[in-house]
Amino acid sequence: MPSDEIEPVENSTPDLTVERVEPIAQAYIAEVRSDPGTQYLQSPRFASALWHWAQAQAKVQLLTEWVDSMSIAQAADSARGQTSALELLRKWMSTSQTWAARLGLDPLSAAKLGKDVAQGRQADAATMLSRLRAEHEAATRDSEDES
Repeated sequence: MPSDEIEPVENSTPDLTVERVEPIAQAYIAEVRSDPGTQYLQSPRFASALWHWAQAQAKVQLLTEWVDSMSIAQAADSARGQTSALELLRKWMSTSQTWAARLGLDPLSAAKLGKDVAQGRQADAATMLSRLRAEHEAATRDSEDES
């Protein structure tokens, strides 16, 4: 058989059913929520985004296993009107990476999020100090007026 000929793949489509994806996604969520560095993701407002990321990441895991079972020629092959296995994997990886960045799960977005939180705390502290100073000055003025 010539080397440029593509052998048929036994499992020509990946199993991305809810039954396969959901348990993997749940495991990813549990792992992230157990990390002390991602405590903020415990908040219900992050639940939907966290679920979307976990589902995408689970599909990446399943697609990676599927692609790894093929030769590179098989994985890159795209019949007319069909997406190749490698392109499908790339698309889901991109989706997962986008959600991860939005959630602060990659190093760059985690650093940016940490910086934003620190700046927010610094601004809150400055506001509090300004308010305390104004209250102190008002109290000092009031005590001077009484004397």
